[in-house]
Amino acid sequence: VTARRSERDRLVQRETERIFLAAVEGRVALVGEKLHNIERIVVQYRKRAHCLLTLPPEHLPYRAPTSTNRDGFYYDNDYYEGRSPPGMVHEKAYGTEVSWENVTVARSSRAGREGGEDALRDERRLSRMNDVFSLVHPEYDDIKWSFAGSPSGVFVGFGRYRDKPDFDPRTRTWYQKAINSKSDRTQWTRPYSDASTAEFMISCVSTIQVGDRQAGVVGVDVPMRKIQDWLRSQAKFPVETRCLMLMPFKDSPEVQGMPDYRVFVDTIYSTSGKDWQSVIEPRPIEDLSGSLKTYALDIVRHGSN
Repeated sequence: VTARRSERDRLVQRETERIFLAAVEGRVALVGEKLHNIERIVVQYRKRAHCLLTLPPEHLPYRAPTSTNRDGFYYDNDYYEGRSPPGMVHEKAYGTEVSWENVTVARSSRAGREGGEDALRDERRLSRMNDVFSLVHPEYDDIKWSFAGSPSGVFVGFGRYRDKPDFDPRTRTWYQKAINSKSDRTQWTRPYSDASTAEFMISCVSTIQVGDRQAGVVGVDVPMRKIQDWLRSQAKFPVETRCLMLMPFKDSPEVQGMPDYRVFVDTIYSTSGKDWQSVIEPRPIEDLSGSLKTYALDIVRHGSN
């Protein structure tokens, strides 16, 4: 009887492990598909931005002047001076009213002083990204912000950005990640605090290449809590199960011929930073403890099998 019970317990344990591994593999497939879809969107943004930056001025899409007598866009200050665009709607996820038709253009005080004709050109052209931004956002609620930034210091955001400090896109994590890349391939950033809300975001970004010139950066922000939900939701995991997302850390060299995988997202992380300058540095797997470290290293070295 004891032997039969022991064998039954082993069979139950194996079946439990099989179900758990199937749930993990299902999560990997779902998260991978979502990340890939977002990368495809950013590629489309890059192509649209390249087109807008290279079109002859007379071929730029027509837009009716706004109530502020600008070329189809609004500055961030307009929202606080009673000149916000028509059709604003309150969105619970944003905690404020947003425009799903118009981009917001912002310039740091430095860009305003030094940007000159380049800044005027970039805001006129990149603000026309609203045509593709407005198509994406109704279909992808995983994306919170879409944006573009230029070397002249112009920032174009969709929906509305609010309550931020003097904002220079060139200093932000997402801009630096893309502009320091050697190609225009999509890149994922470490988690960092959103300049408007301090909520942790992970950005997918790409450099706009015009000839041999880096003409700017486009990208999207995905709230880290969304990725945490992807890792946890609908899986047959106990409530207390901890989930991690490992990604190659491209800022470091390969170790023994393998990419240096690190923990980018952990379901125990807080969803917001202390302020708008907070970041979460990707943790080496070796910093994990116990069976979680062993399992993560085994996955990286040998795959799910």
